[in-house]
Amino acid sequence: MRRFYWRGRNYRLLMLTLGTVLLLFHEARAAAPCNDMPPSKLLIFDIKAADPQIVVLPAKALERQPRNDLVSRHALMQSEVRIVTWFEITHRMIPRDDGSVCDAPIMVRVGFGLDRRTVLLARRAAGNVCLRRVMLAHERAHIQALNEAVDDVIAQRTPDITSGVTALKQSAASDSDAAKLQWQAGVRAIVLEVRQELSDRLHKAVGDADQPSAKADFETACNGALRRLEGQQS
Repeated sequence: MRRFYWRGRNYRLLMLTLGTVLLLFHEARAAAPCNDMPPSKLLIFDIKAADPQIVVLPAKALERQPRNDLVSRHALMQSEVRIVTWFEITHRMIPRDDGSVCDAPIMVRVGFGLDRRTVLLARRAAGNVCLRRVMLAHERAHIQALNEAVDDVIAQRTPDITSGVTALKQSAASDSDAAKLQWQAGVRAIVLEVRQELSDRLHKAVGDADQPSAKADFETACNGALRRLEGQQS
């Protein structure tokens, strides 16, 4: 099982990438399409992050924390998540009389989602029972919005993923090694494209959850405890 981190643009780029991949296999282009192949199973997984890891640290250390590209920041609190995508192919080679090879995988598995969630709390905020409860409730709202975005993207892009895998299955190769490379490059291009859309949707989900109203809720919660704690030095 492999994990990949990359960027893409849109479905047109996916088609161009797939076309480039297939053109690399010159001998395969001359072979007849792979028709009447045995069935293959496509499984698409949504990956949900485990319960967030909560880290308590001094406020000054929190301010110095590096930020990835998918982070939510509030006074005395920061949360971040990592996007993960992966794929796995169980190859099945079918030789043909003309010497070419068709790869009709037994199974193709792809996954999209989140694999790590970290919540950083300034020590003085974490020590306030009421404020800690408010902050973690906000974090739960973030997680729900992010998980819903993952599910929506998978549901919307499943037909495209299915079409791409079907096209790859019809493409012959000169030998087994070339067939494996062809599949790996093709599925990688498909996953790349979906990952970019997922990244865009997750950024929007974070922004929607961090509207000015959320900041106002923080500032007024627990009888204004956040404003008082911000002025402290530890």
